[in-house]
Amino acid sequence: MRFLLSISRLFLQVAFLRALCIFLFLLVCAPVAGAKKNLSLAEAERMAVRQSLEVRLAGADVRIRKGMRKEASGTYYPQVHSRVVAPFVGHESGFFADQVIWDFGRTKNRVKSSKSLVSSAKYSKKNAENKAVTRARKAFYAVILNEARLVYAEKNRLHAGMRLEKSIILARNGRISPLELAQQESDEKNIIFQLNGAQNGVESARFDFFQLLGIEDTGDITLVPPQDSEEILPPVKELLADVLKDNPTLLALAEQLKSDKAKIAAAKAEFLPILYGRVAYRFEGEGAHTDAPDFIAGAGATIPLFKGFSRFGTLDKTRAVRERTEIEIALEKQRLEREVKRLLLDITHADEYIELSRRVLGTAEKKLILAREKAELGAASKLDLVFSEKEYANFYLKYEESLYNKRALVADLKFLAGLDTAEEWVVEVEK
Repeated sequence: MRFLLSISRLFLQVAFLRALCIFLFLLVCAPVAGAKKNLSLAEAERMAVRQSLEVRLAGADVRIRKGMRKEASGTYYPQVHSRVVAPFVGHESGFFADQVIWDFGRTKNRVKSSKSLVSSAKYSKKNAENKAVTRARKAFYAVILNEARLVYAEKNRLHAGMRLEKSIILARNGRISPLELAQQESDEKNIIFQLNGAQNGVESARFDFFQLLGIEDTGDITLVPPQDSEEILPPVKELLADVLKDNPTLLALAEQLKSDKAKIAAAKAEFLPILYGRVAYRFEGEGAHTDAPDFIAGAGATIPLFKGFSRFGTLDKTRAVRERTEIEIALEKQRLEREVKRLLLDITHADEYIELSRRVLGTAEKKLILAREKAELGAASKLDLVFSEKEYANFYLKYEESLYNKRALVADLKFLAGLDTAEEWVVEVEK
């Protein structure tokens, strides 16, 4: 009996230790409630591409074009069919196989056209992916910019509140007039409105950003900007050459033009004969001639004579489509050249503004450090320190705005050049 009790106690102790270990493991591994999650720009870009319906639509178009390519290639293979007629009469029932021997490039050009359409669809999909990445980048930095605006608005609100408190004391002592006090109160109300606007701006920017990613903003996700980098842009001629060579939309149109030319060649071949071979094994049925063979093989030709001018209409249509594609390519090149030059001009002005904002921000930072030192020594009031903090936040906001403007411009320029090519422009800056 004692032995059984000892065994039962041992099992209970083991079960208790196991439950304790599992509890501790879950406690350590479980995420802490309210813990902040970091989200990098690269991860946000990948999520935006996966979520983009335009990318999915372009992917479906690629699969459709691949199916069309298989369909066009079917003529290369034997066309096998069977026919059964009951009751069996003559040699009408059997197995038959036809094989095109030569169609003067009709099938070859159709396949060539379909292959070019597949390539065009792939470039269109790449363009959709680049568009999703560009939107995610601009939305990512828009959140950071609006957060900087909120910081400035909070500092401004704090400074306005302290100024109002001081003005109330001065008004009680007769140092300022009631009109001046009313003006201070009005200024504070306006600053509160600005703070509400900044808060709404952050919420709207985060909503737009997380909508692109397809996730809900729970408020516990912190955006982590990438390492500071400098965009080393090529000279104008070289950059234009890169854009005209690697722009996905232009590449898709170029493949479309190849397809149009192949369709014209296939339309011309419709005027020429088709040479084919045929083999068949036929069932001998009732009423069949005894001297008719069951197995036959031979070659023949289909010669088109007149189809009501439909072939001429097809040829005219394909030529007009080719002309339209050529015009679209010319228009796209003009648009790209115009957009690149405009973006480069805007980026030049943005660089100048960034440099100016950086110098002013450096001066404001020095003043803030000096104000903190004076406040610690009692040589300056808390109001003076808050004013310096507000001034620094203001110039920091202007600096962030200048950075955002350039980031948005560079993102648009990279989109035109194709993101794979544009990655060569980035040089990491050592901190």
